Amino acid sequence: MSSDSFTISTSENEVELVLTETEVILQLGEKIRNEVQNDLEDAKDDIEDAPKFLRGFIRGVMRIAGKAADLKLACPVSDIAKADYTNGAILFTYTHKPKVAFEDITVDDHEGKKPALSLFTEADSMEFVSRLNVLKHK
Repeated sequence: MSSDSFTISTSENEVELVLTETEVILQLGEKIRNEVQNDLEDAKDDIEDAPKFLRGFIRGVMRIAGKAADLKLACPVSDIAKADYTNGAILFTYTHKPKVAFEDITVDDHEGKKPALSLFTEADSMEFVSRLNVLKHK
């Protein structure tokens, strides 16, 4: 991201929330993106061991997995009225709610599904909320 952006990450860097001058972005953390890319590189050697009729299918699945790791959920700052930190999670109030909102994204862990916006520390979350709200009032 540019030097004008602010990013918070979960403790294990699984998920990142990025604030730029124009967008809020939720994405997989760099650690996870790198792990996926490394796993896909390692798996390329295994394709030759697969039956010939399956190799094209496997390559297609690997391309999809690689692209999925780079997916980002973005919302224009102009479509967010404000942000709050409530009940252990960041909560956005939208002026134009997207079809898929940040609050819709969950992450699986050993305890079940958790909202992605609840995985950031309280200090990081409050700093993010503060910066977004300041940006909204410029």
